[in-house]
Amino acid sequence: MSFEGYDTQICLVSEQTLPNYRGVCLSNPMPRTVHLVVTERMKEKADILEQALKRKGCKVEQHSIPTAGHNEVFNCLCTISESIQGPIAINVTGGTKV
Repeated sequence: MSFEGYDTQICLVSEQTLPNYRGVCLSNPMPRTVHLVVTERMKEKADILEQALKRKGCKVEQHSIPTAGHNEVFNCLCTISESIQGPIAINVTGGTKV
């Protein structure tokens, strides 16, 4: 799955980083900025994904949440969206987040 034409993507990081990575890399054009929503448990996976995306030329920002509960994810998405102008793609292909 790709999100074509979006300058910004948000990825919910899970155990499987490849779906998020592919969603970013297969987009045409690739987003300039990727925001990673990360629980403490997924921090190592997020760091790996961040390094891989930076090698592809993306600016990456991590956003920590305490758990993957509905409210935490929703509040984090709202916070991220407040600082962004224009459309945003949200990549939830990791599959284990809300």
